[in-house]
Amino acid sequence: MLNKKLKNFGLMSCLGIGMGFMGFLSFEVLFPATPSNAASTAAAEISVDVEPILEMALDSNSVSLTAGGEDEILPNSDGVLATGDVNVYVTSNSSAYKLTVYSASDTNSMKHVNTNVNASILPTSGGVSELSTDTWGFKYGSASSWTAVGQGESNASRVATGNATTSICEDLETNYAACEAEGSVNKHTVTFGANVTDALPSGQYTNNVVFSVVATGGTGN
Repeated sequence: MLNKKLKNFGLMSCLGIGMGFMGFLSFEVLFPATPSNAASTAAAEISVDVEPILEMALDSNSVSLTAGGEDEILPNSDGVLATGDVNVYVTSNSSAYKLTVYSASDTNSMKHVNTNVNASILPTSGGVSELSTDTWGFKYGSASSWTAVGQGESNASRVATGNATTSICEDLETNYAACEAEGSVNKHTVTFGANVTDALPSGQYTNNVVFSVVATGGTGN
């Protein structure tokens, strides 16, 4: 009897130990202490802003219109065309820009320097192949039509559009010729003209014009 009880006790003890191990094993399987297949990702946006650069220079701040190379114009009743060029140099990292021109004064007529003279050279009606007598305007490059200079900044006339230069000209104001040679500027030639007759009082007629360049596209070459 004693031996049998001991054997039964031994079996129960083994069963108890076995169930305890299985319980521990199940806990480890269902609730692992260290994740084995966990993953986590995060994204970061990196950006840099490159400001547009637009610089402009003129090869002349004062242009006297001439006829046949002569500064002194001898008009007649049919009209004599006097012209003069202004080269506008632009350096830019903007993919697109617009060049405009407008009158600095409250009128886009050419006024006599003597304020006692009421006569003036009127702006052209625009889009004409030939200037009417006693009118003035401008044309760009090889364009065949004359356009009126805009009256004031809000009515600026478009001269041309352009794109980014191959590089930025660092000393545009003082050395645009060298910048042109190295390809770091865009050159825009603007021709101004006036068709004058002998009906106008003699003297000098002027108008101050302003060139403006504005970026219209993104940045980059």
